Amino acid sequence: MGRPGLVGAAYRPYHFHQTKRTRQATKGAGEKGGNKMSKMRMRRNEDVCIECEVTVVGDNLSFDSEGNCYCPECYQSVWGSSRRRKIIVNATPHPVTMVSQEGGVYTVEPCGVLINARPVEEFAGTHTSGAELVRTRFVADPASEEALARLEQENPGAVIIGSIIAAQAFPGRVLAMVPAPGFERVPPAEKRMRDDKFTTF
Repeated sequence: MGRPGLVGAAYRPYHFHQTKRTRQATKGAGEKGGNKMSKMRMRRNEDVCIECEVTVVGDNLSFDSEGNCYCPECYQSVWGSSRRRKIIVNATPHPVTMVSQEGGVYTVEPCGVLINARPVEEFAGTHTSGAELVRTRFVADPASEEALARLEQENPGAVIIGSIIAAQAFPGRVLAMVPAPGFERVPPAEKRMRDDKFTTF
């Protein structure tokens, strides 16, 4: 099972993002060596603060919209606000690009668990033309119910994001995403979602 994203105001969870310094460190090291270093950093989940050059690890990582890493103290000093930590679990099959209130952009990778639901049609009447009308609702399947319960147990207090269908099948437990301003009508691959507002049913 993949791991959820533990994010701050602009933290790119479980995805090593090279700063200017780390890009310079890997440049010229050769494709093989660079890949090895990147994989090592991804496992250790660490980077170097662009301000004080201290090594920052795990949930203390913060990034600005350009991918520059900050320690908590420098982030507070530079951006004038403390980080509000949250755990976001991505239960969709694709990465989700999110935007923080401070304008930081980060990616939440899929956690490896997909929450599904099945459609159920209910008779809703007959149209004047004689056509049958149905109302569709989405019902949780047992496998997804079990998987969701496990995610909730392993990640207490986490925001679990999923599809509109999953959010309807698990109201209040799976949340649908809200596009960031200006990204409401762009292609799916270019979407950016808010990390401070979600849709429930």
